[in-house]
Amino acid sequence: RSLYLPIIKKNSRYFNTSRRGAEMIKYASNAFLATKISFINEMSRLCDRVGADISDVAKIMGLDGRIGKYFLNPSPGYGGSCFPKDTHALNHTANNHGLDVKVVKASIDANNAQVDYCFKKSEQLIGELNSSMTVALLGCSFKPNTDDIRDSASITMIQKLLDKQCRVHVTDPEALDNVRGIFGDQLHYFQTSYEAAQDSDAILLMTEWHDYRHLDLKRLANSMRGHVFLDFRLLYTANELQDAGFECYVLGKHDPTRSLSETTQ
Repeated sequence: RSLYLPIIKKNSRYFNTSRRGAEMIKYASNAFLATKISFINEMSRLCDRVGADISDVAKIMGLDGRIGKYFLNPSPGYGGSCFPKDTHALNHTANNHGLDVKVVKASIDANNAQVDYCFKKSEQLIGELNSSMTVALLGCSFKPNTDDIRDSASITMIQKLLDKQCRVHVTDPEALDNVRGIFGDQLHYFQTSYEAAQDSDAILLMTEWHDYRHLDLKRLANSMRGHVFLDFRLLYTANELQDAGFECYVLGKHDPTRSLSETTQ
């Protein structure tokens, strides 16, 4: 208490608990937040199928004080140094004590499924992925304002594209050195979105960096060989992308891969 007294005096709350209690609070809190992310990501997939708008769903859910608005942003999946590690640690601890934490396991499974889902949507919209295809990824870090690529959905997406022999262009305001440390000369690195998009067949928007929120979409489209744009961070509307000349997909909001029979059911 003496150590934290300057912070406590600024109206921070202070609690005493056991060492194991403190560990459980930390793991349970991060697992719960990861579960919120996995839940809204699953809802984004369902919105694709039923024709609803995930932004409306998340916004109105967030107005409920019992739920709260935070960690309800659809994405290709959570990553970073905390959520993947802590959900797996909590699951492992439970298993060691003879318990099956089904909700935590479901969160992990849903997160793994989300990036697979985004890759499948990319395949459906772009077409057959092979060595003749060039795909540009905007954003490699797991979230903006960091160079942290640990368990980033972008890294998984890059590997999936390389497995298909695609030429992969990547850009990120801070994380390129870390990405180069993993993939070396397997990728092509660019400082700006416009350079990465040059002569590409498709763009995948993976991280919601501020730099990507106000792109000149027509300039991007005009520099590309193809005109496919998949927005996995909901920074743009389908109308904005289509007006710029893109064939597009926006996670949980606009799904051109739905069949006519699905649309009219």
